[in-house]
Amino acid sequence: MVTGLTLSPLQAPAARAATNATGSASILKAVNAERASTTLTKLAVNGYISNYIQEYTALVAKKGSTVGNPGTPKTALPAGAVADSTVLVAFSVRSSSTQAATVKKLASYFTSYQDGTPPTQAVVRTLLNFGSIGYVTKGDYTYAAMVLLQYNAYPTDLLVAVAPKITGTVKVARTLKMSVAFKPAADSYSIQWKANGVNIDGGTTIVLRPEHKGKKITVTVIGTKGGYTTPPAITSAATKPVTPGTLKAVAPEVSGDRRAGSTLSNFNRYWGVGGVTFSYQWLRNGKSISSATKDHYTLTSKDKGKKIDIKVTGRLAGYTTRSVKTATKHKVAR
Repeated sequence: MVTGLTLSPLQAPAARAATNATGSASILKAVNAERASTTLTKLAVNGYISNYIQEYTALVAKKGSTVGNPGTPKTALPAGAVADSTVLVAFSVRSSSTQAATVKKLASYFTSYQDGTPPTQAVVRTLLNFGSIGYVTKGDYTYAAMVLLQYNAYPTDLLVAVAPKITGTVKVARTLKMSVAFKPAADSYSIQWKANGVNIDGGTTIVLRPEHKGKKITVTVIGTKGGYTTPPAITSAATKPVTPGTLKAVAPEVSGDRRAGSTLSNFNRYWGVGGVTFSYQWLRNGKSISSATKDHYTLTSKDKGKKIDIKVTGRLAGYTTRSVKTATKHKVAR
């Protein structure tokens, strides 16, 4: 693996998006035009090669230098054929005021240099038949790299996937949905959801459960297609931590006569989800009545002429605790 030269900066820096497929395609188009002018076949693009070179270029940009090996891409070069030769050339230039000017400059470099030495047209005059360009910007600098390969036979192409996305409200009892795209369309794909890295069941959607509270959710996908090599599993970005669910609290209702000696009872028990535990506090003119913490209360002489209410509190793991109370208008008879 050989890297190229760090070139003299261009003027008028302009930052752009980190990855630029249009720039990559434009440089490759210019290189292929030069190859055609010298009666060489155009470089064929393979999904493996495209992934490999884009990852390599990102490593170059992360390192901030085209000198030395920046690291090994996750995507391996194509299987199924033996490469006679591999040439990897990388350049960095200060971004020009227009993408077109930067692309043109880089294209001229790629048709003039190989293996770090500048014999004119060395790259385009080799008998390499596969290739792709990576194009990444970082701050004021644009990094571009090209991989050139020669295969005795066309290697099996790679099924290319865009990282899956998760949509929906990240909250207990709410539904999350995943989406993923493959180029070309996959025949099928497997899905694995995870909460803090631990597998959880689900298809294209999952309903968040109480045990997921506080955990980050990801989804990993593996796609397959006949005639294509299965790519490595791809994983979505993690969601924010799952927030507690909201109990649908039901306002209490009280039955019974409002006179001393009678018993008042609360009869609302279902808050939209099973498993809720309840606690009670009876109130006299808005203040707690000592020891009156059951779902029923027998009125005493102290309650005459007072408003008696009940506050019900519901608790359920994974949900926010909620309290609701009555707003009695009628006083206990004197």
